[in-house]
Amino acid sequence: MKSGLIGPVVYAIDGTKIQAKSSRQGAKKEKKLKKILADLDTRINVIMQETETAQREEVGQFRLPDDILNAITRKAQIEKALQELNRTGKKAIHPNEPDACFMKTNRSVELAYNAEIVSDEESEGSTA
Repeated sequence: MKSGLIGPVVYAIDGTKIQAKSSRQGAKKEKKLKKILADLDTRINVIMQETETAQREEVGQFRLPDDILNAITRKAQIEKALQELNRTGKKAIHPNEPDACFMKTNRSVELAYNAEIVSDEESEGSTA
């Protein structure tokens, strides 16, 4: 302490919840995402079977329908969201605000962010 390398420090900590811009209705829970993923897998399999049948029976150029391309893209997005849920341990995720969490407020449970600030006595503007 005499050398000035360590010493007693007073910290002031404050925090608040900041409501997310997106509504909570857009957030998806893991169970819902898994159900959507299973439905997409079924839909993709049906379309692929229809495509293979059409390809065997028809002659000429063949291209995957837009429905299957959209389903494959959506499947990749859902798989990414599920990986994010597993990585972070969250129970739900909103595609527009993946960092927001469900937090209890005075009125209800809302999609929000937790903001915190820490200051010590050496910080600018300190009155201590």
